[in-house]
Amino acid sequence: RLHLCLQTDPDVEFIVEGESVHMGEGEFWYLNADMEHAVYHRGSKDRIHVVIDCIANDWLRNMLGLPEHRELADSSVPERQAWLANLAEQIVSCPHEERYGLRQPVRELATSLAKLVELELHPDIFLDTDFTMTPFGKAVSMTTAAQCAEEVLRTAVLVRGIHQAISERLPSEQPVSVLYAGTGPFATLLLPLMGMFSAAQLQVTMLDIHAESLEKLQSLVEAFGLEDRVADYICADATSWQSEA
Repeated sequence: RLHLCLQTDPDVEFIVEGESVHMGEGEFWYLNADMEHAVYHRGSKDRIHVVIDCIANDWLRNMLGLPEHRELADSSVPERQAWLANLAEQIVSCPHEERYGLRQPVRELATSLAKLVELELHPDIFLDTDFTMTPFGKAVSMTTAAQCAEEVLRTAVLVRGIHQAISERLPSEQPVSVLYAGTGPFATLLLPLMGMFSAAQLQVTMLDIHAESLEKLQSLVEAFGLEDRVADYICADATSWQSEA
């Protein structure tokens, strides 16, 4: 969220994550609106701001000097694994009251994975025309599925829940088997966790209706050296697919 302060009062207090800031007249501010924030106007002068809610694309983030993606293409597999493990640990161990602080690592995860598989998260002109309509509803396109990774709270809560569910079933004589239906190109809710468990602990079946999503996902799994955690890749409609097991 961008704020252009046209008129304010010295007694206006803006608080973001417990930190008090004063937006002066003529100043242009960037605000992470996912963080807890509030404003208190104790003065008598009108407060007038131009407020712009927008998608922070590469151009804007570069202008603001915000962290974007990690260049992983030239990294070794161990280096990629260490980076992914660090992000996973941040998400899994983050206290609930600090959950809004996960925006940066979740954003870094999404943008870095997109960069690694050469997928443009936010095309200049994007119409979701590559979706598939099934008898039970709409299966969004690969690009829209990738954008879901940027939904910070959704991603964080579900990753933590899946980690807990797997952990509660270990130790086990057999690997925990997970069917991930609707992986999109990143398998966002499980890929960060796959390095936290061995192949003897976890086996994942990746299922998506779009072949291009599975192709991107398979290249990511290979890039992170996690092939032994994947039991199979299946291109199918999850609402009608039947396991042969």
